[in-house]
Amino acid sequence: MTGNNKFLEAIDELQLSCSQLTELSKLFTDTIITFNEKDSLRDFLDRLIFVSAVTQNEVKKLAATLEKITEAEAEAIEDKDR
Repeated sequence: MTGNNKFLEAIDELQLSCSQLTELSKLFTDTIITFNEKDSLRDFLDRLIFVSAVTQNEVKKLAATLEKITEAEAEAIEDKDR
């Protein structure tokens, strides 16, 4: 696979990751907004912890994807120079 193809593949992963983070942000906000006095505090905290953990994993994926983009960009430049 050429550096350029790796770069394009990593950009696709980046777009997907950003979309997932946007959805997680909405879920986090909805979880907070929909909390009411009838909810148990434990259930509310469990939902927040779950969304936070999923978000943390997605941010790790995003960081790995950004690293792939940097590497693929360098490979694409090397391919171009050949």
